[in-house]
Amino acid sequence: MVDFEGKNYVFESLGNNKFQLLNVEVGESGNEYVEVKNYSDFINKSIVSKGAYALLMALKNKVE
Repeated sequence: MVDFEGKNYVFESLGNNKFQLLNVEVGESGNEYVEVKNYSDFINKSIVSKGAYALLMALKNKVE
């Protein structure tokens, strides 16, 4: 999960080095865990677990 401009996101892998940025509704957190309120939005999706920050920086640099 990455924080960008005050919002939380995850990346979904679409294959062929293509990714989609998805909004995460965060609830309570503690002990390195975070409640994801909209967890049902991520069922059956391939969520990136490593390198999300690098993807965000690549996306940000591409947009500007």
